[in-house]
Amino acid sequence: MAYFPIRRIHTGASSLVLPSVKLYGAFDWRTERYFRADRTDRDGRPFYYEKRLAAGCQWRTGEHLTLDLSRGYAFDRIFFEGEDYRDKDFNRIDVASGSLSSVQVAFRF
Repeated sequence: MAYFPIRRIHTGASSLVLPSVKLYGAFDWRTERYFRADRTDRDGRPFYYEKRLAAGCQWRTGEHLTLDLSRGYAFDRIFFEGEDYRDKDFNRIDVASGSLSSVQVAFRF
């Protein structure tokens, strides 16, 4: 039997204000784990944790093109080294909270 913890949570709400314009708000909580190249300790790996709140506007400009503008805030960001979250105080680096902006253009066919 294997146990794989949830590594990403995304939740949000949106409202269609015009046929091609949607306003949204979202919360993301993500975890990233890495393996270092040429590692000697197979259990010690870098981890990154982050939480984000964001609000934005998505505009579908045509059948295939979407423009997405958002602003948000990232917080509770840490890097550490270990086997799992219980090791969060070993070789830990706290990253300051801060605002973020995003502009995305998507072409789908």
